[in-house]
Amino acid sequence: MQNVHLYLTLFPTESLIASHLNPQAFAIYMATGTKRGSSEPLTFIEITGDTSHFIDPDYLTTELGKLPEGRIKHSLYLSIYRSLEETPLANLGSLYLVTHDGRSLCLEPSDAPEFPADENKFLYQELCPVRPLVVSNLNPVAFCQHMTNPTVKIHLPKIAFVHKRVVDLDQWSESGYYGGHYLASPSHVKSCFQSLDKATGKYTKVIGRSRLQTFNYGLIDSGVYVGDSQTVRFYPMKSREELNNKHYAWAKSAQIL
Repeated sequence: MQNVHLYLTLFPTESLIASHLNPQAFAIYMATGTKRGSSEPLTFIEITGDTSHFIDPDYLTTELGKLPEGRIKHSLYLSIYRSLEETPLANLGSLYLVTHDGRSLCLEPSDAPEFPADENKFLYQELCPVRPLVVSNLNPVAFCQHMTNPTVKIHLPKIAFVHKRVVDLDQWSESGYYGGHYLASPSHVKSCFQSLDKATGKYTKVIGRSRLQTFNYGLIDSGVYVGDSQTVRFYPMKSREELNNKHYAWAKSAQIL
């Protein structure tokens, strides 16, 4: 019997999917499909460990048992709503960043980095379950805890987001990171940071609510974070040197190198 893999997709859609494909093959299938012309990047996490407490094993057995002998299932959707919320953080395994042509970069969970106490300018692209681009004076772990804090009026049960690189907003045209992939108006971003400096008890400000059609992997700073008010899973982005030496084909496809 074929092994069944479980995947939580974070972008471009939030869903829980069962598949007979391993992560690399699943990445190719989801990005390029089975018909020529399909091309779509995605981000997903492989689900590990015992899943019987949040996934119905009888449903899996029944649905996969309908396949003719020798056939495999590329994707069996188990949920398309509140998928991240219903998936225990302890079951989150490796995260994959997939380019439009199906090349995948595997990021393993690690301890979250520490930031200097005086560093208070952070840019976050939320991926799931909502997708605004925001600035914050909170470091990634504190931001995750704040956004999922049940005592805060507006909060999320869980959140997945990317810590993006902040350029020198006074000399942004010299940075090489601007335009559609980064910001439509760096002066607006600068004013958003300034408003946080002036406000008391304000930790975030939305830059844009509907920018995320795709996001440039080259703008990822420390990495990707997934968590709630108690636990944060951190997936560190690989350095340019490591990408060049060990993952050149992926980085070239992602337009990083």
